Amino acid sequence: MNRSGFESGKQKDTFFRNTDDGIQTIEFFCQQLSADRFLVIPRISIYFPSVNNIAWNIFDDCISYFPVLLNNDSETYALSNEYLSESSQRGFVIFISDSSEENYHDIKNSLGQYTFPFLENVRNIKGFLELWEKNSLPFADKWIVYIISAYYFLGQKEKAFNTAENWFDKNGMRILSKKILPRIISL
Repeated sequence: MNRSGFESGKQKDTFFRNTDDGIQTIEFFCQQLSADRFLVIPRISIYFPSVNNIAWNIFDDCISYFPVLLNNDSETYALSNEYLSESSQRGFVIFISDSSEENYHDIKNSLGQYTFPFLENVRNIKGFLELWEKNSLPFADKWIVYIISAYYFLGQKEKAFNTAENWFDKNGMRILSKKILPRIISL
């Protein structure tokens, strides 16, 4: 983790690093499967404070439609490792009877092969949007507020407007479209 620029957080299962535009965090959650087996699940968060501020300005009174702003106001984007690793669909199964060296190498190899290259591509807002445009960003609908806000932050109001218009129309949310689109133009 240190060689990739991550520092240990207050909790030993959390690591973070500052990037060009924000902070990236990797948290490891552990779930006991049996007496000698644990499932270790890494969760990745990318926080761009400037994008979050724009999101609050654009989507402020639409919280009921986008609770992600309330629930995750300190993180822009979070996903589990399942999107970044072919070999571990839900995480890493750790057997207590195995040597810790084997467990360490499985996790290290997966992070090195999938997670760190992904995080390098999203060191800044521009990289975040480039992955979105290539359909290479693992995406859940609730994150659309950050895609629109990131375009707006970078001064790409037309892309912000078109993304909002297309997404709201596709999802039958014309009421929101009437509220949000004028804000993108006038902010």
